[in-house]
Amino acid sequence: MAVKNKLVEAAPETDLINGNDDMDLTGNCLPEIALYCKDITAGNGAVSDCLSDQIDEAESPDKPDGDVSVSDACREDVYQYKIARNSNINKNIPLAKACKVDADKLCNITWFFGYKAGQVIGCLREASDRLAPACKKEIAKNQKDGAVDFRADALLHEACQTDATKLCADVKAGGGRVQACLRDKRSQLEWVCEEQLFRQEVENSDDLRLSVRLFKKCLPDKKRFCSDVAPGAAKAKDCLEEHRTDSAFTADCKGEMDAMIQRRVRDFRLDSRLRSSCESDIYTMCAFFGDLDSMEGEDASVIRCLQDYTSEIKNVACKQQVIKYQQLAAEDIRFDAPLADACFADRQKLCAAVPPGSARVIRCLTTQRDKLSPSCRAVMFDEEVRFSVNIDFQFPMKSSCKAELETYCKDIPHGEARAIRCLQDNKSKKDFGKECRESVKVYEGESASDYRLNYRLSQACKGDIAAQCRMCAAHRMGRCMRFLPTLHYPS
Repeated sequence: MAVKNKLVEAAPETDLINGNDDMDLTGNCLPEIALYCKDITAGNGAVSDCLSDQIDEAESPDKPDGDVSVSDACREDVYQYKIARNSNINKNIPLAKACKVDADKLCNITWFFGYKAGQVIGCLREASDRLAPACKKEIAKNQKDGAVDFRADALLHEACQTDATKLCADVKAGGGRVQACLRDKRSQLEWVCEEQLFRQEVENSDDLRLSVRLFKKCLPDKKRFCSDVAPGAAKAKDCLEEHRTDSAFTADCKGEMDAMIQRRVRDFRLDSRLRSSCESDIYTMCAFFGDLDSMEGEDASVIRCLQDYTSEIKNVACKQQVIKYQQLAAEDIRFDAPLADACFADRQKLCAAVPPGSARVIRCLTTQRDKLSPSCRAVMFDEEVRFSVNIDFQFPMKSSCKAELETYCKDIPHGEARAIRCLQDNKSKKDFGKECRESVKVYEGESASDYRLNYRLSQACKGDIAAQCRMCAAHRMGRCMRFLPTLHYPS
C-alpha cells in the first residue's frame, strides 16, 4: 500500500519508497541483509545505511581480504534506492523531519521558479552554514550519497548523465569513480556538467570523507598521521597536507593531495578555509566580482592578488592561509599557476627529467636562466622577488638550515627576510653547517645580481633607488647595488 508524505511544503507530495522509506528486503541484497543487517529494523533508510556501511568497508584500502563482500547487483540496488530517495526531500523521512523548518524558511522558492528534482535538497546544501544541527547532519549524509554516486545528486545527475554515458561508460558506479573520471576529462564536458561538478566539489571541500577518491587513497595516512583529527572544517585535509612530504607518507595519497593542491591554486573557492577567512579581502582588496559558489567569474588571479597584498591583510587566519600558498609555490612549480603556465614549454625542454617537489624544477630552471623563454624568465624573476621576503619561501635554504635556524635564529621572525639576514650574519660561525653555508652563499650570489632579489636592501633603499638609479633600475642587473655605496646618508 502506498504511503504518501509531504512534510516539507516546498517539495511535492510523494509516495515513500517501499511504503517505509527503505530498501526492498527481497531484492538483490537479500544475502547481504541476512549476513550484515539481520538485526536492523527496516524503515527510514536504516537497512540502506547498514548496507552502505558494508560497501564502504568493502572498498576500504586497508580491509583484510575477504572480510566484507557486497555484490555488484546489491550495490546497484542501494544506489538506485538513493537516486530515487534524493530526488525529493519528502521521500527521505529523516531528512524531511530534520530540515522541515529550514526548508520552509530558506528554500521555499518553488512558487516562483517551479519545482525540479533535488531542488530543495540542493538549496539546503548551499545554505549548510545556516542550518540547524540536526538538519546539517542529515544533509551531510545526503552529500555523502552524492559523493559516492553522482546519480544520487539529482542536480549533478541531470547535468552530467550525457557526458557520463559518453566519456565514462566503462567506469564502475560508486566510490566517486564517475566524478573522478569526469574531472579527468573536464575539458570535454558540457558547460552545465562542468558547472555542477564544480558546485559539488566546492560543497564537499570541507570534509575529507566527501572527497571519496582522496579519502580512500589517504585513509592509511589519515590513521597514521592524523588519527586524532576530527573530520570536517578541512582539518583532516590540512593535517594530511602538513605531512605529505614525510618519508612514511604513501605515494598514492601524496599524488592525490598534490592533485588537490593544483586544483586549489587555480581556483581559491576549492579551499573552504581561504574562502571564509579571506572573503572580505577577496571582494575589496582584489576587486573580485564573481560568486564564491559558482564557476561564473572564475579568476585564478585571486590567490596572486592576496599574495601581492599579504602585508595589508588584517585577518590573521587569512594571512596564514595566503603565506601557506606562497610556501607551496616556492616548493613546487605545479603549485604556482602563473609560473607553471609561463614555463611549461621550458620545463619540458630543459627539466623534463627533474621530478617535482623540493623546489627541484624551479632550481633547474633558474640555473639555466639564459636558456629560458622571455615569458618564463620574466615570471620567474617576479616569483624570485616574492620568495626573497621570507625564509619559508626559500625552500632549499630552509631545508638545509633547519639546525642553524634553531641554533642562531630561534627567536627571529621569518618575515621581511629577517631570518635570512640572521643566517647571513652567522654563516662564519665555527659550528655553522657546511650545507647551510653553501645555501646561504647561493642566495647571496643570486641576490647580488639584482637589488630587487634582496628584500631588505630594496626596502631600505627604495627612495634612493627611485631618485638616483633610474637608468640602472630599468635594467635587471646588479648595477644599482654597485652604485648604492656612493650615496651619502646623514649620520
